[in-house]
Amino acid sequence: MKIVDNIINGETRFIIIDENTGEIIDDAQGYGFKSYEKANNFIKYKQKFPNGNIDYKDKIKSFYKTYPELKKISDEIESWLWYAMKDGDKINSIHLKNKIMKEIRTRIPELNEILLSDENLKYQFLKKF
Repeated sequence: MKIVDNIINGETRFIIIDENTGEIIDDAQGYGFKSYEKANNFIKYKQKFPNGNIDYKDKIKSFYKTYPELKKISDEIESWLWYAMKDGDKINSIHLKNKIMKEIRTRIPELNEILLSDENLKYQFLKKF
């Protein structure tokens, strides 16, 4: 993939093309990306999630049925987070995600293996947790 600049509606925009064929891979729905960085971020996203943003909703719901302990973990994390915020602790999303994954790793190791095997599933799971 290669990013090239293009004039669209009198403005410089960026599109992504196939280096070998010159075929347009993505042009931001015809508008072009506003910056080189945005086009580059799109390429990075596509490399990280080659199948796109698959809806894992049903799969994630099935985790709660298969692993009842997950509901307990969810409730405990919610309570911990509430008290931490009440006490004025600074909690960022990375800290929260690490705590969730630590609880899953120690209490439901088979689910941990599933999440580690599919980065997009892990991302979607943590997003919906």
